[in-house]
Amino acid sequence: MRRKKSFNVPLVKTVAGLALFGIAKGSQTSQSVLKDPLNALQTSGQNLIAGKEAAVSIAVASLAAQFLSSDILRKKEIASLGPIRIKV
Repeated sequence: MRRKKSFNVPLVKTVAGLALFGIAKGSQTSQSVLKDPLNALQTSGQNLIAGKEAAVSIAVASLAAQFLSSDILRKKEIASLGPIRIKV
């Protein structure tokens, strides 16, 4: 039996992760991260601590969106493009 050749993209979690990444990244560039990865991790941690109110609000909002969308939308899959399935 062949396995399905598709993969799922959880929309709410992906958007929340990108928003948290934006807070952690701050003003760091790709070059600075590649040049000194340890310093980049420390800077990202400091950026998250500095923006902890925004990070907590993003986490709570994504959790609420996930609960609301699972109650309202009985169908978890909201879009598909070829083998990519976008789910709530």
